[in-house]
Amino acid sequence: MSWQTCRVLNPHQLQRLESIESLTRERLEQLGKTINLRSTNGFQSARDTLMRGVGKDTMDALRGEVGLAILEEEQLLRARSAVQKEASNRATYALLAGDLVGICIILALFAMFLGISCC
Repeated sequence: MSWQTCRVLNPHQLQRLESIESLTRERLEQLGKTINLRSTNGFQSARDTLMRGVGKDTMDALRGEVGLAILEEEQLLRARSAVQKEASNRATYALLAGDLVGICIILALFAMFLGISCC
């Protein structure tokens, strides 16, 4: 599904996806800086940076946004499934009613053919 389709179907989720994308870029940037720090200043410097929690807030925010996106999609799926099930039930009832009417017509024609009167 394209971003444009998502915008039409669920603009709220599109905003969330844009936030996830932004947080992901930010986190990757932080990781890149930590890797660069490791390359230039050594392991201890990179370790100290990680131990100070650099990137933790970003990662927590990212996990939160992804969790909310999943929750909303699950809710939408449940709602769509309920609508689909109701439509399927209506179609089944319509087919059964049509079958019943057809059987009644066949029985009436059969009775007429045999000359049976119901009165």
